[in-house]
Amino acid sequence: MAYLVVLSFNLTPWVRGPQEWRWAYAIPATLNRLWLPALLLTIYLTAAYFLLRRTPSPATTVLVILMAAIMTPALQFALLYMDHPDIKAPLFYRTVSESAGGYFNVGATVTDISDFFRHFVERMPTYPVHPQRHPPGLPWLFALARQIFDQLPELARQLNASLRPYQCDNLNLMNLSNSAIASSVVQMSVPMLLGLVVWPLYALGRRVYDESTARRAALMWSLIPSIALWATRWDQLFALFTVGAFVALCYGLTRQRLRGLYLSGLIVSAALFFNFGNIVVVLLLALYAIFWVVGTQRRPPFSWLIWAVVCWSIGAATIWIVLYILYQFNPLAAWSTAMGIHLGLDRSYVTWLFFHPYDFFVFLGIPLAVLWFARTIVALRDVRPRRVPIDPLALTFLVGLILLILSGTSRGEVARVWAFLLPLPLLIAMYRFPERAALFTGMLGLVALQVFVSNIFLRTVGTGLNDPPTPPPQATLESMPLARWSDGMILQASDFARTVSGRDAIDLALTWSTSQPIDRPYTLFIHLLDAQGRLVAQYDGMPLANTWPTTCWQTNEGFTDHYRLTLPAAITPSDYQLRLGFYWLPNGERAPIEGEKSNADHSLDLGAITIQ
Repeated sequence: MAYLVVLSFNLTPWVRGPQEWRWAYAIPATLNRLWLPALLLTIYLTAAYFLLRRTPSPATTVLVILMAAIMTPALQFALLYMDHPDIKAPLFYRTVSESAGGYFNVGATVTDISDFFRHFVERMPTYPVHPQRHPPGLPWLFALARQIFDQLPELARQLNASLRPYQCDNLNLMNLSNSAIASSVVQMSVPMLLGLVVWPLYALGRRVYDESTARRAALMWSLIPSIALWATRWDQLFALFTVGAFVALCYGLTRQRLRGLYLSGLIVSAALFFNFGNIVVVLLLALYAIFWVVGTQRRPPFSWLIWAVVCWSIGAATIWIVLYILYQFNPLAAWSTAMGIHLGLDRSYVTWLFFHPYDFFVFLGIPLAVLWFARTIVALRDVRPRRVPIDPLALTFLVGLILLILSGTSRGEVARVWAFLLPLPLLIAMYRFPERAALFTGMLGLVALQVFVSNIFLRTVGTGLNDPPTPPPQATLESMPLARWSDGMILQASDFARTVSGRDAIDLALTWSTSQPIDRPYTLFIHLLDAQGRLVAQYDGMPLANTWPTTCWQTNEGFTDHYRLTLPAAITPSDYQLRLGFYWLPNGERAPIEGEKSNADHSLDLGAITIQ
C-alpha cells in the first residue's frame, strides 16, 4: 500500500526508476471508464474464490485454466479502455509506432522474404531502435502475414476499412498497401495469444511442484503487472517459450526421453529467432538440469546425459541451420551487430545493479515478490541439511537472476524485457501457499489493486501517435456531382472567378466527398494551362492545408476546401484552362476519372478563365 500511495501522488520519481530511465507518470484525463476493469477484477476474484473452494478435480482444473486464459486478454482490453474508449485504437497505435516497437515498420514493407534474410544483417543499423537490436523473427512474421493477405485481397480490404481511419493522416502508414496494413493484426492479437501461456504454465507447475501450485499460478498469471500493463508487447508472449522449454526439459529428464531434450532445444531455437534476449533461457535450463541431476535420487547414466546435451544442442541449432542453408543467414553476425548496438547504452552499471531487481520484482507484483523471497530463503535453508529434496527451480532462478543482474545487459525497461522470466518466480512464490481460498483470494486482490492503480498513473507504452484530426464542417452533397474518381473521390462543386487580374491570384472553392473508404493519400494537383497546353501555374497538396488526406475522408460526408494559385509576374493576358486531378506521390501514378469527362492524362477540365 505504501508503494501505491507514493506512486499515486508521485511523492518521489525514484519509485519509477532512475533518472536515466524512468517509467512515465501521468494524471488520468478521465475517470469515467474505471468501472470496467474494476468490475472485471471483482468478478474474477469472486470466481477464483469459488473455484478454489471446490474439491480438486479435472473439471475444476479445466475451469481454472479456461478462466485464466480468458481473463488474460480481457483484463488487458479493459485496462486499455481506461485510456481510450475504442480499444482497437491503442492496439493499432502500439503496433505501427516505430518508437513502441518498429517490427511492423520493417516487416510490413518486405516484399521479398529471401532478400530480407540475405541482407538482414547489413540493414540492421538502418532499422528503428528495437529491430536493429534483435533477430529477424518478428519482422518476418509481418512479412509473412503480408504475403498471406496478398492472397486474400477481400479480407485485407475489410481489415483496412477498419484500421486505416485510426491513423488516416499518417502518410507513411497510409502509403502502405492493404496487405501491409492488414498484417498489423499479427501484433494486435498478442493479448489473446498471451492467454495460451496459462496451459504450459499449469503443466510446468504440476510437473515441478504439485497440482495446487499449478492452479494458483494459473489464476495469478493474468494479474501480474508486467503482463497486464503491456498489451501488444512481444516480451510478455516470450514467456510461452520459457515454460515450453522447461516443460520439455523436465519431461526429458524425469522420463529419460531424448525427444524431450530435442524439443526443449528446438523451442529455445525459436525463442532466439524472435529475440536474442531469450538467450537467458539457455542459462536457466542448464542450471536447472545441473540442480536436478545433483538433487535427484534417480540420476540417469552419464552416457545418457551426454546424449541429452547433444540432442538439446541439435534442437537449439535447428532453425539457424535451416536459415543458413536457405538464405546464408549468419546468426553470429546478427548477434554481433545487435549486441554492438545494444551494449552501447551510456547508462550507469552500478545504478542498475539495484534497479534491475527492483524494476523486475515491482512489476512482478510486490506481494508476489515478498512470497518469492520467503520461498527462496526456505529453498536455500533446505540445501544444507538435505532433510528434504532440494528445490531445483528456486535455486535455478536465484543463481540465474544474480548472474543476469551482474551482467548489466538491460539497464532500462527491465520489467518489460525480462517479462519472459515471469513464470519461474510466479511458480516459486505459489509453492506451499496455505490451502485457504480466502487467503489466496486476498493475495489475488492485492496484486489486482496494484495493477489497477499502476494503470491509472503509469504510462508504460508510449507511441508518439495521436487520434486522427476532427472532420471538417459538412457541406451539402449535390445530386449530380461534377466528377468521380475510380478510387472514391467525388468533386461535388467548384467555384472560382472566370475573370481575374494578372496581379491577382486564382482562388478556388471545391467541395469534395466520397462514397467509399479511400486506401491511398492522394495529392491534388490544380494546373493552369495556356492555349498551347503549357503549364503556367500550379498547386500541389492535400486538402485542408495538408491536414485532411483522402484516407481521412468520411463516407457520404462532404466538405469545402479553398485553394489559391499564385500567378507568375510576367503572365500574358489571355484565356487559360484550369485542370485538376489526383496522383499518388510515391510513384506519381494518377488516379483515373470515371466517365467521359477525363482527359487522356487523367485530369479534369474545370473550365476556362480569362487573365486580364
